[in-house]
Amino acid sequence: MRYGSIDQKSQGGEELYRMIFDHSMDGIILADPGDYGKILSANPAACRMLGWTEEELVGKECDAISDLQEPTLSALLDERTHSGSARAQLTYRRKDGTTFPGEVSMTFFTDSNGEPRTVAIIRDITDLKQAEGVLLESENRYKAIFDNSLDGIFVTIPDGIILAANPAACQMFGMTEEELISAGRNGTVDTSDPRLNSVLDERARTGRFKGELNHRRKDGTIFPSEISSILFKDENGLTKGVMVIRDISERKKAEKTLQESEERFRSAFDDSAVAMALVGPDVRISRVNDAFCQMLGFEKSKIEGRTFLDFTYPDDIEPSLLAHKAVITGEKPFLWIEKRYIRKDGQVIWCDVSSSPVLDSKGCPIYTVAHIQDITERKRAEDTLAFERSQLLSIFDGMDDAVYVADPYTYEVLYANKAMKERLGVEFVGGSCYREFQRRSSPCDFCTNPMILKERDKPYQWEYYNPTVNRYFMIMDRIIKWPDGRDVRFEIAKDITARKKAEEALRESEAKYRNLFETVQEALYIEQLIYDEPGNVVDWIFEDFNPAGFELLGLKDIGEAKGKRGSEVLGCEVASFYLPMIEMARQSSKAVTFQYRSPYVDKQFLTSYIVSGDRLVSTHVDITELKKIEAALRESEERLRLLGDNLPDSAVYQYAHEPDGSVRFLYFSAGIEKLNGIKVSDVLRDPSTLHRQIPPDYFERLVEAEARSVSELSDFNMETPMHLPDGQVKWMRLHSRPRRLPDGRTIWDGVQTDVTELKRAEEQLHETELSCKVAEAVESERQRLFDVLETLPVMICLLTSDHHIAFANRSFREKFGESGGRHCYEHCFGSTLPCEFCESYQVLETGQPHNWEVTTPDGSVIDIYSFPFTDVDGSPMILKMDIDITERKQAEEKLRDSEEKYRNIVETANEIILITDKESAITYVNKKMVDMLGYTLEEFIGRPIWSFISEECKPVVKMKLEKRVQGISESYELKLIRKDGSSLWTFLNAKPLFDKEGKYMGAMSMLTDITKRKEAEEALSIIETARKKEIHHRIKNNLQVISSLLDLQAEQFRDRDNIKDSEVLEAFRESQDRVVSMALIHEELYKGDGFETLNFSPYIKELVENLFQTYRLGDIDISLNIDLEENVFFDMDTAVPLGMIVNELVSNSLKHAFIGRDKGEIRIELHREEFTELESENCKSTNFTLTVSDNGVGIPDNLDIEDLGSLGMQLVVSLIDQMNGELEMKRNNGTEFTMKFTVTEKDNLAQVGLKSQENG
Repeated sequence: MRYGSIDQKSQGGEELYRMIFDHSMDGIILADPGDYGKILSANPAACRMLGWTEEELVGKECDAISDLQEPTLSALLDERTHSGSARAQLTYRRKDGTTFPGEVSMTFFTDSNGEPRTVAIIRDITDLKQAEGVLLESENRYKAIFDNSLDGIFVTIPDGIILAANPAACQMFGMTEEELISAGRNGTVDTSDPRLNSVLDERARTGRFKGELNHRRKDGTIFPSEISSILFKDENGLTKGVMVIRDISERKKAEKTLQESEERFRSAFDDSAVAMALVGPDVRISRVNDAFCQMLGFEKSKIEGRTFLDFTYPDDIEPSLLAHKAVITGEKPFLWIEKRYIRKDGQVIWCDVSSSPVLDSKGCPIYTVAHIQDITERKRAEDTLAFERSQLLSIFDGMDDAVYVADPYTYEVLYANKAMKERLGVEFVGGSCYREFQRRSSPCDFCTNPMILKERDKPYQWEYYNPTVNRYFMIMDRIIKWPDGRDVRFEIAKDITARKKAEEALRESEAKYRNLFETVQEALYIEQLIYDEPGNVVDWIFEDFNPAGFELLGLKDIGEAKGKRGSEVLGCEVASFYLPMIEMARQSSKAVTFQYRSPYVDKQFLTSYIVSGDRLVSTHVDITELKKIEAALRESEERLRLLGDNLPDSAVYQYAHEPDGSVRFLYFSAGIEKLNGIKVSDVLRDPSTLHRQIPPDYFERLVEAEARSVSELSDFNMETPMHLPDGQVKWMRLHSRPRRLPDGRTIWDGVQTDVTELKRAEEQLHETELSCKVAEAVESERQRLFDVLETLPVMICLLTSDHHIAFANRSFREKFGESGGRHCYEHCFGSTLPCEFCESYQVLETGQPHNWEVTTPDGSVIDIYSFPFTDVDGSPMILKMDIDITERKQAEEKLRDSEEKYRNIVETANEIILITDKESAITYVNKKMVDMLGYTLEEFIGRPIWSFISEECKPVVKMKLEKRVQGISESYELKLIRKDGSSLWTFLNAKPLFDKEGKYMGAMSMLTDITKRKEAEEALSIIETARKKEIHHRIKNNLQVISSLLDLQAEQFRDRDNIKDSEVLEAFRESQDRVVSMALIHEELYKGDGFETLNFSPYIKELVENLFQTYRLGDIDISLNIDLEENVFFDMDTAVPLGMIVNELVSNSLKHAFIGRDKGEIRIELHREEFTELESENCKSTNFTLTVSDNGVGIPDNLDIEDLGSLGMQLVVSLIDQMNGELEMKRNNGTEFTMKFTVTEKDNLAQVGLKSQENG
């Protein structure tokens, strides 16, 4: 059959339609002609494209798959209505909610029944749109890099003409882009720089150059720069160059500043009055000052170059090495140790050594700076005191009970013996007793210190449970004298845990037994057996019974039975009834169980007897109702059997599913023998006798339905064929309802019914309906074939084996005209022979589809799909579809050109260029990043950025990434980690990337290497740190000298009777306290890492503890309550006056508040006021409240603060005024001073300190 004309009802047309419909690469949808008509059919390509099955699509409105918000859709529908066909681009929606762009061609036609229809041909143009998007993105990416680079970028030609300049270059040279283009090379380069000619020669020879060169700004100033230049060819073959210029003026200045700073440090080290030494990681002394030489008696040349071990006392060598190693390895931030040195004259001296490391830019120690002070005299006094103390402690260590000694005022643990340490498993000397023993943050509310301090000569004994170690102790506390003269708490604790646990276990066991005995529902009796002389049981006595047992006896008063004989309570005849059963229990070694009807009450019981010695324990369970139920059940089963045996075409059954998974029939009526031809006894014995009649596939369904019925306790319904022994096949309907028994079994009560005749009638009806539907479907599909072929937007034709065109659709005819049955090469290309390039006829040889491309003489690129096809007469044919992909090819070519231009710019950039996706994974890096970090390109792509960022920078980067998602561009410093582990400091400029729909896609970052600048800054910081430490150390030492001088001067007055308690002596002590308060600040700053701010809370605690030591008031018990906000940092201008104020107020309370009293309390509080942080344009302020109070005698009501004439109070008022603060005094139950003041970040670094703590 030839296809010059095609019979629309032919079988060949039907196959052709189905081949086109099923194998089309475009989606084809047949729908009603309404505005958003219902979908009638969809081909496989449309189903794949939209993510729905054809069954899911059929019946849906067209608006379910397209975006109705697009104005294009309305215009498309109008065009289709007026002209009969239309074409446009729309957005389509998949089943999962995602969308894609599509090109649609819509055509009206009328089917064989005269019904109007619409055919929509949909092509997914995602690839084309993506190619356009990538091209645009490439252009934008190039422009973003060019415009946002921190370095200047020129695009030039070799003869020095500047073609383009980025904003950074304009800013760097102080010119506009037009002025730079006009100036050219000679107007921007320092032509007197002798390196210029070598730069140009090297770039001409190798195509690239990197190095330093001087440039000239518009105002004539010269600046040093680092340049990177490369030559490339553009799309027209012209040679061009990219030059990246970086201003390195700041780096040059930093190098000069570093040299000057080193000179200042050298002067401070050599002139110091404190012995100092620089010690390297190898413990060699590289440098010492004159004070160190004088202390050891050696010349400088005899010390430098040797290790500090050469001058260390032998016993101190190992601890000195360990301490030095801890500082060098970074385990400790600084070293503070007491050790012995050997002088040149052989004398051994004790020294206090403090040392801190100086690090290089990579964080590795270069050397340590050590300060050494002679403390020989102090050590001698300490040795004498230690000998006396060791004598006392040796006695305590020999005791088995736990012993410890603590200060009753400060709660500090001074000593714990071996037994104490073993019980608690920790070393707690030096800690607080309530914190170490009880794990509390404040003194215990049950502490015995007040009692033993009140009655010092009497021991106090008490029991205590310690939850920390889960032990009970018998404790003896009392006050004793310590070798240093202090009154201390002495405690001996004996472990009594075993005794306590035994007592508790006994109580719990008795309570558990009695509770069980009283609450069980069975009647329980405990009875004392009575024997005759031969040893036979003749009676018993009721010793005990539970409430259920008492109720069973039917008595009104427990006294009527408890303690009485069984014969007396029950009567001799009833008692004799139980004696044989008791005798059976005696003869058995275990419990004996039996059923009986009681002669005492008309009930049946299940009873258990067990005899132990001469006692009987009996349990009685009433089973009267259970026996009645069993009798009723037997009667009901008999009625069911009679009913089941007489049902027509049915059988009644009972089926059981055991807990172990096994199954069996409990009952089957006689009807099974007529229905299935098997005996009831065989089925009850072996259920597989019936199951074997069910085909395997139906039996699997039966097992699944049975399992579902068991789990859900739902009805079981199923129809299945059964193969009877005589060869018949019958259809049976099984219906049953499950119930679950207490023992875990599931029982089905069901009916099996023969439905064979009903199934036959249903099958005949189904076959008739199916035949009608098939005939209608074939006719409908044949008609749709010819309707769809004409509307397909691709060129389709059918070719015979001898190259004749048997059929061509409208798109093919529009391209090549009517074929008239001619050969394809004749009709399409005017040739007399088959085309040499044609590959379509390969499908006749292979029998497989084939895809290939061809370029037509007019330059169009055609994507061809060829499929094997068989005519109704068996003739082989070829179904060929041609798709014009010229536009896509042109877009791909433009994309390649753009990528090449972008790559030349990026790869020659002097900055690291990095692109990441929305998950922070790297998608692109330039060659600069590969060179700088030492990784290969493959090791970068796909890895998260965290693999290359230092740990301390990761929190900052995470915070910045959140802003990037919000569309915020930022610049900040970032430390990267090279492959060899070394650090690389960069300055990062990041910009977010979004797609055309505004969805965040990732970020592009440009990173500038600032490592040399950071190294210079770190070197300056190291020198500044050492200088500040030295200043604080000197100030602290000088203040300690002043304090010592005041103390010595006061000693001269202390021995004079007439002025021993005079104001002169008091004035010396007050002055000494003020000096100590300032010295403590410098000591804290010296020990800490920072030098600008002081952590105020630890400083105040240490200051007040010193005051308490200074003012020991005999037997007065004064407690200290401190509530200070943690991590509050003040600078010197704030910390010094606040420290002096606290010193004056606490000293005043210790001297005057508790006169005539035996105890008291001093309270100190410091808090930030809520919601008081105020920010202005240049500063940030925070309000604080400091309160110092006591519960002493108070200040008289007739005196105000201004009337207090002491120097201390005058100083407090003056310091408050100096801080612009407010001072308020209250007299409620003592005296309370409240100071309110404000710290400003611009003038005070308190807020900076707080932030560093929060971030650290």
